[in-house]
Formats: sequence, C-alpha cells, structure tokens
Amino acid sequence: MTGHGPDLAPMMHDVAKALLGKPNDRLSRPRDGVFRFGSQGSMEVNTREGWFSDYESDVRGGVLELIKHKGGVKDDAGAFQWLEAKGIKETSGPADARPSSTFYDYRDEVGRVVFRVERKQRGNSKTFLQHGPDGNGGFACKTGCMAGVKRILYRLPELVAADPGEPVFYCEGEKDADRLAQLGLVATTHPGGAGKFDAVAECISQHLRGRRVVVLQDNDEAGASHAIAGLAMIGPVATEVARLCLPHLPEKGDVSDWLDAGGSAFELQSLAESALLPIESDPALPPKITATPYQWRDPETIPLRPWVLGRWLLRRTVAAVVAPGGVGKTTFLASAALSLITGRELLGKTVWDGPQKVWIWNLEDGLEDMERSIQAAAMHHGLRREDVEGQLFVDCAMEGAGLCTAIDGADGFKLLAPVYEQITAEITKRGIDVLVIDPFVSSHEIEENANSLVDKVAKAWARVANDANCVVVLVHHTSKQGAGTVTTHSSRGAVSLTDATRSALVLNRLEEKKAQELGFDEGERKRYFSVGDDKHNRAPAEKADWFYLTSVSLGNGPNGGDSVGVAVQAKLPDPFEDITVDHLRAVQSKVADGQWRENNQASDWVGKAVAEAIGLDLTRVSDKAKVKALLKTWIANGALVVVERKDHRSEVRKFIEVGSPA
Repeated sequence: MTGHGPDLAPMMHDVAKALLGKPNDRLSRPRDGVFRFGSQGSMEVNTREGWFSDYESDVRGGVLELIKHKGGVKDDAGAFQWLEAKGIKETSGPADARPSSTFYDYRDEVGRVVFRVERKQRGNSKTFLQHGPDGNGGFACKTGCMAGVKRILYRLPELVAADPGEPVFYCEGEKDADRLAQLGLVATTHPGGAGKFDAVAECISQHLRGRRVVVLQDNDEAGASHAIAGLAMIGPVATEVARLCLPHLPEKGDVSDWLDAGGSAFELQSLAESALLPIESDPALPPKITATPYQWRDPETIPLRPWVLGRWLLRRTVAAVVAPGGVGKTTFLASAALSLITGRELLGKTVWDGPQKVWIWNLEDGLEDMERSIQAAAMHHGLRREDVEGQLFVDCAMEGAGLCTAIDGADGFKLLAPVYEQITAEITKRGIDVLVIDPFVSSHEIEENANSLVDKVAKAWARVANDANCVVVLVHHTSKQGAGTVTTHSSRGAVSLTDATRSALVLNRLEEKKAQELGFDEGERKRYFSVGDDKHNRAPAEKADWFYLTSVSLGNGPNGGDSVGVAVQAKLPDPFEDITVDHLRAVQSKVADGQWRENNQASDWVGKAVAEAIGLDLTRVSDKAKVKALLKTWIANGALVVVERKDHRSEVRKFIEVGSPA
C-alpha cells in the first residue's frame, strides 16, 4: 500500500531554528549543513540529512524525534500537530520524488492485527508512524491512537510456531525481518525504533524465554546502541544470545544490504551459530549490578591530578593529537618528547615531577626520518647523549615493528587482548610515562567510521593508560574534507575516538588573512602553527600556544647536510609592542599638519604620515602591515577619525583627522 505524505528531512533546518535558537558559530559547519548548539556543541543537527544527536542526553533521531525531545510532545501525532501549528511545511519537489508508504501489521499469537506501523520514505529520508485501532474496525495515526494497545513483537505467530532450537534473528526494523522470513529464517523486531525494548519487555519475556537469539547490528551508532540494549533485555530470559555485525557492511548498512551484496541464508546461519555464546560469557552482560554508597572525604586529602606535561597530558588517561598533513606534527612531537625526557620546558609547558620516560611508536615513518627529527631537536636545544638514552624509546613499523590491536574480519570484531596486555607489561617494566601511537588509524584493522568499534578500541587504550599509570597519546589525521580551523570534529572517521579522550590537542597552521596582516609571505606563514586543547575535560582551557619551525642543519653532508625543521616556542608579532604614547602624539601631530586620505592606494595615504612619524619603511612588507594594524586600532579607539569631505576636485573622499588627543 502506498500513499503520499510530508518529506521531513528538509524541514530539519526550520525545526532546529524554532526549537534550538542560534547555533554555535565556532563549532558549526554551515557549508556541510552541520550545526552545533550549546556552549560545548553537545547538540548536533545535520540539516542536509535530516537528523540530530544530543550527545549530552544520548538522544538522536530525525525531525519527529527532535520535536518530541525538545518540543514538549509525546508522540508522532503530536509532532505533526506541532509542525502544523508552527507553519513548517514540506519542501516541494518532483512527483516521482514523493515519499512512499509501506504498512507492517503486528499480529498477536492467533494472527489478529493489533496495530500497524507505517514506513514513509523519500530517498534516504524515512519516518515511522504507529497506527492504532480507530474504533471502526480500521487503524489510524492520531493522538492517543496507541493508548491501551499492548506492544508486541513483529511476526509473532511465526515466532510462536518455530522450532525452539532455531536461532531467532532480532532485526532493527520490519523490512529486514520480512526479508529474512522470505529466506525461511525466524526473524522479529519491535515498534518504536532502535533500542526501544522496554515497551515489549513482557512479550520478550514470554516468547523469547529459552530461545537462541541473535541481535543483528546495523553498521552505525544507532545500530550498536540497539544491539547492546537488546542483549541487556533479552539476555536474562534467553538460553543463548549474541549480537552480530555482519562483515563488510557499508556505513549505515543492514542485513538487507548484506544480502543484496551476495550474502546467503546459509552463510547468515553459519555466522549466527559461531556468534552465539552462553549469556554468562558475554562481557556486555555483567552478572550483577550494585550501587556503591558515597563516602564523605576531607577535600584536603584528595590527591592532586597527576599532570605530566602542562595542562595537556594527564596520567592514566588517553589524549588525542589532531592535525592535518604537513603542519608540523612530527617535529612538534619530537620536541615534546625531548621536553618530557629532560624535564625542561622546551615548549613552554611545565614537566611535572621531573624527567619522564617516553615511548614513540611510529606507524608511518621510517626510523631514519624519526632520527632526523629527534637529533635536530636535540641539537637545537643543546642536548647530549646522556640526556636522551635510557629515557626515550622509538619503534617504527617501517623497520618491522608493526602494531595491530583490533580486527574486524569474517569472524566479526575482535580486540586483540594479548597485544594490549604485552604493551601494558612493557610500559610497566620500563617505567614509561607517555606512549605515543602515531597514527592511530594504522594501529588497528577496523573501519575507521565505525563509531561503536572505534569506541571499544579507544577504551581499551584507556585501560592500558590506567593499568600502566601512564598517558597514551593517539595521533590522528584530519578529514580530507576538513577546511578552515581544525577542531576535534575535523578528525577523520568516527567521532568516538576524540569523544573517548580526556584532552585533544589540535594543530593549526597560521591563517592566510592573519599572515597578511602581519606582513608574512607564504613561506613564512607555513612555518607558524598553533597548538590548543579543544577538549578541556579536566582543567580550564589553555589559550593556544604558537610554535615556529626553525631549520637545523645536521652536518651529515655537503653544505651542512640535511636541513630539518624543529618546533620551537614562538610569539606572533604585536604591532604595539614598541609603540608608546609619544609615538601616537607624533602621528597625531603629523596628521594635523596635512591632508591625509584613508585609501591606502592614494598618493596621500595617511599610512605615509604614520610611517614618517614612527620611523617605518613602507617598502618593507612587515612595516606596511604594522602601519595598517596601528591605523585600524587608533581609528577604532577614536585617536584618529574618518571624515568625508570634498577634495581639491570637489569629489567626496574619506580623510583621516585627529580624534581624541593622546
């Protein structure tokens, strides 16, 4: 059965505007249709795809879910009434792009239809509506239509009639359940969307008790949440239970996509049998959960947070370093390592508790490249052999020291626990304080966009950091689509990596506009980069620090040999650093004695008066940039003013005159 209805995804922009107000401009990406709300950007809305995610409340969904979450309505019918009251209409489009509707009947044990679910879809946008009895023998979707209606499992008559020994495939939607039933498999689901198991708890207890259940996991964050919630609800009553994420699923793919790509019923049954485990052995189902009473403690007895480097690295936590290619990541990490192992503030950050031991595990560069960066930094800072040896450890994949901590193959996802255990043991044995994995993407063999799987890997590293009493630094590249200022949201792949860290250092090259204001050419601009913590969970945010890539010759060949960049502390030029009130008085006197134009292309540009009064040379790019910066400030604070009047040709021009006397 088909019909026509509203295309909800294009309404997301107007709905978000009405419910959430002004977005956070700093964290939003309007060109991508992505807007963040709140001071920390905890609410994300994608207006192109029509979804939102409230990371603080752990609530996500489409247009109707956002209205129910923030609009004070309880059900889909109320959400549609809200849209009508606000005058938010569907976006017009060609007739062949209108949404189609499919209805799924939920029948009780004897086959009677109890309620229906309507699936509306246009393109990739879909919504689900529940239709309850209308009192006339039919079904309708309206406010209160499901009041008093018992929620049941989908395809319940087939489930009841099936052999108790057959595995039951618990899908995320009715479409997938029907697809599996066509293949002769036992399949079910529930109404209400991913993870909404509470409404059918009674039916699960009655009809899945003693069964062998496989919860199929769609390849997205909602799918992972759905599967984990399914294990928690079904586990106490089932004989065996498992969650199964099928191999080679595309992003947001489900079992229907897997079958379309060539999967078979036989292969699915084989994967299910290998995945099924007794519920007691599934780590997702703790045997007992208890609440621990809080014990009052004298604040003065609470230990200080165990900082290692400034307010950047905290012991027993995972930190991320996010940087685009070529900005100076490797050189920055080399200088950071030398600062840590010597206990010296080479980057302007305190090294707490004296010299630390550092282990750099580089998975993309060769050892000789690492040696160049380390030795150049050591030369620049005057370090000797005894400052480094015994404190610094370096391994490189190019020399055979590869690393794989997790796989996702034909047998599903697996954390390689022995690898983490050996790393923990080695860190403990050597007394290492900081472990750097560079880059993180090369340390595992899972899809980097799989949020739930990346989250597991990140948390495994967190256990290493905690058990070994160290800091684990995971270095991550930015997305190729990333543009502008780099933030944690610029990182490649799943956001769960940076979400799982306690600090996230982001590296940004000096912007072109700022470089022009400072009078830097392109080559000089590329030598400057900033480092700032974009995720300050444990301490107030530190302002971004600036660094400069200076060149050091290794002396390993003719003309000084290799020239290698070294990251050193830097300070951006301040136009007012050497400017006094006397300089301003001299400028005002010069301006008062002549006719000076605002336009910097004019022969009588006021910048010439400023340069003469202060002693700057406008033929030098840096001096001209300084003059422009001084003028901008003095005009803004009223020391100089812009006035319009006629010039000697009786044409109206903008001139600069003296404002408030210095």
